[in-house]
Amino acid sequence: MSFSAVLQKKCDVVLAPKRVQKAIESATEERSGNIIIHGLTDDPHENNGDLKDLVYPVLEQLDDCVGGLYGFASLGRYRQGFDRPVKLRLTSCSFRDGLLSRKSRLRNSEKFKDIYLSPDLSLEEREVRKRLVTEMKARREAEPGKVFIIRGGKVVERLASAN
Repeated sequence: MSFSAVLQKKCDVVLAPKRVQKAIESATEERSGNIIIHGLTDDPHENNGDLKDLVYPVLEQLDDCVGGLYGFASLGRYRQGFDRPVKLRLTSCSFRDGLLSRKSRLRNSEKFKDIYLSPDLSLEEREVRKRLVTEMKARREAEPGKVFIIRGGKVVERLASAN
């Protein structure tokens, strides 16, 4: 058996559709409990203690204990004049969803009004989200009297509340 035949056989096993799908699901599941925080001040000499002093007050503003926090880290390299996002690893998706549902409290706070929370999305998910936001903005311009939101991967018109 030639080397290329052995290599082909090994590649077929490693790149089997079920294994590839399982790897994708594993990566998605790993991201599902993460949140990205944008807008925290950045320091070139930062360590986890300094980062902790920045992250914990944000969580306290959201009336949440830090017990669901598994870990955190700044993303990317330090660049002068730019704040790096911080990835929070949380213990569960429900804890993440609770934090994201209360993120508007940051906007209403004077101290944290420039801090933004978002779920940790893959590149493909970010591209889909960007396309939906562009579509939503176009529909808002086309129909200024209506309010559009993104729900379930689609741009829909928000119905007026009964209040």
